[in-house]
Parts: sequence; C-alpha cells; structure tokens
Amino acid sequence: LRPKAIQPWILKALTSLFTEDHEAAIAAAATAVEMKPSDMAAHSMLGTTLAAAGRDAEAEIALLKSIEINPEALRAIIELAKLREKQDRKDESAELYRRASSIGELPDADAARFARLLMRTSRFDEAERVLRQATQRSNDQRSATRLLAELLHGQSRNSEALEILEIAARNSDQWEAWADYSAFLLDAEDDAEAAEEAIKKALSNNVSSPVLYWILARAMEASGSEHTAIAEVAHKCLQAHMNETSAWIFAGQIFELIDQDDQAEAVYRDALA
Repeated sequence: LRPKAIQPWILKALTSLFTEDHEAAIAAAATAVEMKPSDMAAHSMLGTTLAAAGRDAEAEIALLKSIEINPEALRAIIELAKLREKQDRKDESAELYRRASSIGELPDADAARFARLLMRTSRFDEAERVLRQATQRSNDQRSATRLLAELLHGQSRNSEALEILEIAARNSDQWEAWADYSAFLLDAEDDAEAAEEAIKKALSNNVSSPVLYWILARAMEASGSEHTAIAEVAHKCLQAHMNETSAWIFAGQIFELIDQDDQAEAVYRDALA
C-alpha cells in the first residue's frame, strides 16, 4: 500500500540519493509531487534528484516550480545555484547563493561551494565573509574552515589560518579537525615538532584515525626521530585500527617512509590476505 503522506516518499528519495540509486530517487520524488503538486519540498526534492542524475533541464523546471510555490524555498534556491554554476552562469549562481543566505544559514558544504565560486571570480573579501560567518556558527563547519585557511594561506596570512585551524581542532572531538591542523603545521608552517605534539594530544584524548598516525610519522621523520620510533607508530596504527583497510595502507606507507620496504611489502600482503 502506498503511504498517503508524502514524507515517506521524500525520505525514500533522499536515502536513494545517498546510495546513488538515481532512478529510485527520482521515482520516489515524482510520486511525492504527484500526490501533492502544491508542495514546495516535493518539487525541490525532485529537482535535486534529477540534477544528481544529470537531467539538468528537468531539474531546473522542478526547482523553479518549488521557488514559485515558495520564494523562500531555501534548498531549491541552493540547488538552482549549483545548477547555474554547472552551466557556467557564475554571476547568476552567486546571486542565488546570496539570496539563499539572506533566507537562512547555508550548510557547511554549500557555504564552501559559494565561497570557492567567489574565489574563482577574484571576490576574495566576500568569500572570506561567507566563510567566517559559516565557521562562527559551530565547530562542525569543516569544509568552510579548511577553505578559509586555504584562502588566508594564499594571502600569506598564515598566523590567522593557523589560529582558525587550531581553534577548530581544540573544540572538536573529530579526527579530521586535528588532521587539518597538524597537516598545516607540518606542510605550511614547516613546524614538525608542533605537528607531532598536536597529533599526540589528539591521540591522548581518544581522537584517532589512520590518517593521524601517518601525519605523526611524517612529522617524526621530519624532526629526525629514530626509525625504530617511527616504525612503532605503524604498529600502533595497526593495533588501533586493525579492521580498517586504510590502516594497513598507511602503515605500509610509514614503513616505506623509513626505507623498510620489506616490512611495507609484508603489510600490504597481509592487507590483501
């Protein structure tokens, strides 16, 4: 039996979209539109699913219909902005993003996408404002935080970039924030000791990932640590993340970093076993 409400169909469209089952997503969204043609969200979801499938002309019709029903249809406006950018209509895309941000908060990925569009058209001041607004909302704005650091680094404002990444890391229990911070210390600031200290702090607070062990090994190698100590990092990476394929890959790379090619080969073989 078909549900009488459209919400289950929108949810099905969304879950199918996440699994990249575009036809199922389109069919579910189309059912929602058929059941309630006056619903803004149904048309917005249909447009989103059609765009994901590359059916841009149909997507545009659905998104414009959503906005016609409700001029403040935030998701539809954002999706239309993405579509205009894909069509290389950059000014129209930027204007739609501005319209969306005047209605509500842009999600992290969309704020970063808008800012990157502005950066490509040399509107760096506006891009910085967009990114700072996004990063000030919460500590979970990773895309915006990384892009803001990239923008500042490109303008030789490394101390500002480093401060932003450090604040994001220290206020987060997510390994990605610590990876961004420590990698910037290592690669942009050439401060291997600070990078090593940052990773060890994250690991001591139970924030862990194979990526962090890889950055730690690189930092230790750059600061001249003994190869036996660096090899121990590879072993700890495997102990902590034994069931993750990436742990074996990074452990192998750590052994290669210190020229222990036989050990690296053995790790790669075990990963494939």
